[in-house]
Amino acid sequence: MFESKNIINTRFPFHPLGTPSPAPGRYSIRFFISFWWIFILVILWSYAGTLTSFMTYPGRRPAVDTVSKLQAALASHHITYGTITGSTYEHFLLASMGEIDPVFRDSIEENPDLQVHKVAEGMELVLKRKYAFVYMTMVIKWYAATLGSNRFRRSKNTFSTEAIGIAIQKCHPCKRSFNHVVSRLEETGFFTKWYDDVFFKAKATAPIISVNKARPLALDDLQGAFYFVSIGVGIGAIVFLFEILVFKFLNRKKITKGKLKKKQKMAEWKAVESRLNWIYERYY
Repeated sequence: MFESKNIINTRFPFHPLGTPSPAPGRYSIRFFISFWWIFILVILWSYAGTLTSFMTYPGRRPAVDTVSKLQAALASHHITYGTITGSTYEHFLLASMGEIDPVFRDSIEENPDLQVHKVAEGMELVLKRKYAFVYMTMVIKWYAATLGSNRFRRSKNTFSTEAIGIAIQKCHPCKRSFNHVVSRLEETGFFTKWYDDVFFKAKATAPIISVNKARPLALDDLQGAFYFVSIGVGIGAIVFLFEILVFKFLNRKKITKGKLKKKQKMAEWKAVESRLNWIYERYY
């Protein structure tokens, strides 16, 4: 008779095979760094566009070179104006132009200290502040030529057109002869030649004063946007070093854990081997 034994109580360590469990969801630091670099690119593009537009169009206010622009500038208190006090031009601005738009009258009444006594004082105020001087065109052109025409901007139109004549007694015998002489001088270009010679001499003797404030772009004008790049490079370097340290730490931890698992498996296999040897020796 043979006796059989069922080997049931023998325990073998079973380890399930399969893919490793996924790591818990998290946002990598690279995700935030990528957004940082996108932000830098947007800043650089906008800075380059702003700089280009500024070089193309400086963004200055348009020049007040017409009566309508002067009217709008006076209404917005962007500029003041005046003329010689007690002159016919002051009366014209207060009465005639004041009826068209009260801003011409109110500006003079609110700023009585800006009404000058000489043309030279008015031209000096134009150079010192936001001020428009109203007077006879020929006189203003003369003073502008003597002070430097490039320092002033003359209006393209005028408030009114005036003419200057010489009064002669009615039925005077020289009236027709005088008119004939003046007409002939005008036809021959005498007044135009005199005008050109006098103004050319005034412009030649005028002081040369440059009002051009343009300058080439310097490093100070361009380095502002690159501060963001420097900050991004610094953060990127810090993150790079941090990831190296974390990688080394995790790698060392992984190696240590692997060694422990290997030792544990060796111990388990030795236990299984000793168990199998005991069973073999006992039953076979």
